[in-house]
Amino acid sequence: MFVRFPGEVGLKINFEQSLLSVVAESFLRHKIPGRIFLLSEGIMDKARSLPPGDQAAAYAKLIKQLEQHGEVKKWPKLVYNSYDEVLSNPWRLQDFIAEVRQQKKLGLTTANDHIWYKTARPFQKEVDEIADMIDIFIVRFNTRKLWYVDSWENMLAEAKRRNVELIAYNSNNALTCSKPAAMRFITGWFFRSIGNGASGQLIWTYHFAHSSPLNDLDGTDFCYMIPPHGQRKGGPILDYVGFREGVDDLRYIITLENRIEQAKQHKADSAAAKQLLETLSNSFDFELFRTKSVYFDSLWDKTWEADGKRYASGRFNLPNGWDFEDYDLARRKIAAEILNLEKQLSVETDSTAEAGDVREK
Repeated sequence: MFVRFPGEVGLKINFEQSLLSVVAESFLRHKIPGRIFLLSEGIMDKARSLPPGDQAAAYAKLIKQLEQHGEVKKWPKLVYNSYDEVLSNPWRLQDFIAEVRQQKKLGLTTANDHIWYKTARPFQKEVDEIADMIDIFIVRFNTRKLWYVDSWENMLAEAKRRNVELIAYNSNNALTCSKPAAMRFITGWFFRSIGNGASGQLIWTYHFAHSSPLNDLDGTDFCYMIPPHGQRKGGPILDYVGFREGVDDLRYIITLENRIEQAKQHKADSAAAKQLLETLSNSFDFELFRTKSVYFDSLWDKTWEADGKRYASGRFNLPNGWDFEDYDLARRKIAAEILNLEKQLSVETDSTAEAGDVREK
């Protein structure tokens, strides 16, 4: 999860008023595994407000407070992301490079969004200077190589070769909401298809609404006010329902994969389970997807214009060859194979125990 470090920092962080504390405590309360990605630009800006000779020490002091407080509170691991989308704000490039260098000196895990080893923007020299110091690359998934020289497939291969993490970034097309099917795919089956090898999916959410906070369909207001903070109330939203279902899909997939590994160790028959996973992951129509989508763009079944107005009808679905119902059907099939393998493994375990009892007697 990404968090922007808000409010007055000073040289002593006020953790009681920090949104970071709210998020970290929510992680602990709900037993959520994972890391918190912290936008650290506010910390760097505070340090840079001091005389040049004091800046490095001030930055190190603030980082030490964060790390020590997180350790005492047993927070999830913090990953540090310097200036957000820095190649879109190139006047911050030198500050960005300086901060990443200092983060590495302090032994921190570094990340950045929109940075990759090769850029289609006129900042290759600056990227060359800093790319090897970034541990986690957060790259905007798209089918047209926008901003990047390499294709998504080449990025996955290069990240594996270099042993760095690659995370897909705002792949849900942040200009349109709500997209339950797209959100379900990119947090679930994405990681067993065109995202195989990526270590995560980062989706920006906002802590405010421009129009009705009760209506996800009235524009680009992104009513993502979770968790509640101060006077702002939290609550469920349509896109997060899709997000959650996708995560659950992935949990089912991983559970079945684990059962297959266990079956292999016990020499149980897992052929049907392996075939099911392969069939499902190959059943998406990615040729259609690449033709229709730049990001993970959901489309209406039918659109037209009349009398100067635009109309749409049908379903607002991701064009990847699956309907809404297919995700639930796939999950049921996976659940059935999980139960089948668990039954086999249970029988195998019981038989082994009985054989052991006979030997003891």
